[in-house]
Amino acid sequence: MALCSVAAIVAFVVTFLFTRPLIDKFRHVGIVSPDVHKPSKPSIPDMGGITIVIGFLIGLISVLMLSPHPKITDILASIVTTFLMAFVGIVDDLTELTKNVKPLLAAFAAAPLIIIRVGYSSITLPFVGMVDIGLFYWYLVIPVGLAAAANGFNSLAGFNGLEAGLGAIISFFLTFEALILGVGETALTVAALFGACVAFLYYNRYPAKIFPGDTGTLTIGAIIASACIIGRMEWIGVTAFIPHILNYGLILATSRRLTSSSEFQPTQVSEDGTLMRSPSMRHRITLADLILSLRKMREPDLVRLFLAIEAVACILSLVLTLSYAQSARIQ
Repeated sequence: MALCSVAAIVAFVVTFLFTRPLIDKFRHVGIVSPDVHKPSKPSIPDMGGITIVIGFLIGLISVLMLSPHPKITDILASIVTTFLMAFVGIVDDLTELTKNVKPLLAAFAAAPLIIIRVGYSSITLPFVGMVDIGLFYWYLVIPVGLAAAANGFNSLAGFNGLEAGLGAIISFFLTFEALILGVGETALTVAALFGACVAFLYYNRYPAKIFPGDTGTLTIGAIIASACIIGRMEWIGVTAFIPHILNYGLILATSRRLTSSSEFQPTQVSEDGTLMRSPSMRHRITLADLILSLRKMREPDLVRLFLAIEAVACILSLVLTLSYAQSARIQ
């Protein structure tokens, strides 16, 4: 618990201190994007997720330097995966990768986890039980799971404070869930992510002074996925990702193909700041579109609703964790 606190505090301080000057620097060099959910469409510095990555890495590595972990190889593999996914995010922010290339590169970021054969090939399937899937676990489940988590997290984004807020809630719950299950490697990893997300949220909350960009969203999703993989907490992670799964499922079900957000019109905003569903809803539906079709609301209210939905999903993941812990004690 103490080491998790140190990782979170270091990550928070580093991210907080790095983000302010980055806002000024990115604005000066023109790394900005329009805030499409404001009537005036102001230009906001983008790609701020770099500071989340920096804070997370320094926070986690600092703790490992103070107290090496028995599963240091697994943690270092997840760190390399973080570097690779951050690189994919940076390239995507600067060049806008195609909808087919981005998932492939995201899957390749899982290479370090595959190389060291992290975890075990036996997985628990609902209504089936424990099944040994052999090499399919490393060559299919891990890369597909990592790519799905990264792109799924990236799909539920675009509103002030949403991505950092969701990352903070998920990592907060996962930290305690990992501690309950005695999975120190996962606890340290997500604790560092929690500190970084909370610090970034200070600048990203409504009205946002900086956006995380795909550098932030893809990397947060990858960190959460790799942390769950190295700790054998896959189903707990899937439960925490229920809002993202619903959103990504809606997108795939309605568009019937891989899509890029640039292909469609964003959520619309009226002169008084009220959000309305996207005109592209006939071709692709997101969770935000579905909510706004039922009730129009302002951006802060929509974000609070999403955060509340995420909190419920994480409470369900906590119930699942306690069930796992109880089963382990009985055995």
